Amino acid sequence: MDYRKHNLNNLIFSFDKEPCLDSTFNDLSLEKFQDYLLHHESNISIDKNYQNIKVQLSSLGFYDLRFDCATYAGILTLSEKNPHFWLPGAYIHIVQYEGENVATLPLFEKKIQGDLFSILKKIDVFFATSFVKMNELVVQETVNDRKLVNHYPIMALQELLINSIIHREYQSTMPIRFNIFSNHIEIINSGGLYGEVKNNFNKLTSYRNPLIANVIRDFGYCNNYGSGINIVKKELAENENSDIEFDYNDDYFSAIIKK
Repeated sequence: MDYRKHNLNNLIFSFDKEPCLDSTFNDLSLEKFQDYLLHHESNISIDKNYQNIKVQLSSLGFYDLRFDCATYAGILTLSEKNPHFWLPGAYIHIVQYEGENVATLPLFEKKIQGDLFSILKKIDVFFATSFVKMNELVVQETVNDRKLVNHYPIMALQELLINSIIHREYQSTMPIRFNIFSNHIEIINSGGLYGEVKNNFNKLTSYRNPLIANVIRDFGYCNNYGSGINIVKKELAENENSDIEFDYNDDYFSAIIKK
């Protein structure tokens, strides 16, 4: 059922605030909600009254009182089940390939999925463990002295992945793709440039999913200042990588980082 057909008076909306009509109150974890409130600036606590909890959830954009169900932001942040149950593309697919394109042999594969906070923590773990060996480059300066440097600055890759989570189009069944090739990394997510950014890329900030952006900010993974791309460019320059390349249309957005 299309929520927009039932909400004609609301002309401005975002997908993450739409009701997930197949969900119920019981699909949300009050334990996860309490954990989220510890990060939220309001410092409110869960009300013991059943109906008041729904009001609290609604005040933060996680619940729709009119339809008595969770919003998609609530599903992505607080669901008891994997959000993939409602949003099949809501995960990150990481693949390392032997060569320079997807036609070559895959060497490593990992899916990162779950609620938003779990995904953010799993991204941290991936970069601290599996990605380390892929990223190390040994530069031999003298016969007896070797220097370890990185093919890619990890902070830049983390920033790009978090941007993908915030800005992707969640209606799509395509996951965020993190493809590691022999000479570059490509990060692809569904949905092109959004809002005012379409004609002002890297000058203005417009959020396709503002509630998700707020959640990720509350968890401490972004600042909502629109500085992400500039941070990436700075990290690449300091690591002596070439500048980032972008490719996009109305359906997708990709970032390419050369080794």
